[in-house]
Amino acid sequence: MEAALAKLQRELDALQNSAAYKKEQAFKKAVEALLKRHGRSKADLIEILAGDVPPLKKASKVPSKTAKKTPKKRKARKLKVYKNPKTGEVIETRGGNHTTLKAWKAKYKMDNLEAWVVEEKA
Repeated sequence: MEAALAKLQRELDALQNSAAYKKEQAFKKAVEALLKRHGRSKADLIEILAGDVPPLKKASKVPSKTAKKTPKKRKARKLKVYKNPKTGEVIETRGGNHTTLKAWKAKYKMDNLEAWVVEEKA
């Protein structure tokens, strides 16, 4: 175990003395100093980089919490009841992409099936 610990310690020392590690640490310190100078938190930086918050937001003393965006909900379409006067067949649909409606349009060569609407529900 002591040999493994010594080996890990040597690997850690080699990593800390590498140029890439030193460069990363210098960058991290520079970013933290910039955030401190402008009164921003790491969470503010993440929000700005993610594009959730406009970059001209005033600096706040209290760290901001990430705001969850609620997806925009589309208004529900009205339920339309169509009745084919030739066959008596009834269809209930909320959109014009219904397969039977398409078949009716093709079969009866109609562009507007709104004349066949019997009822509209919210």
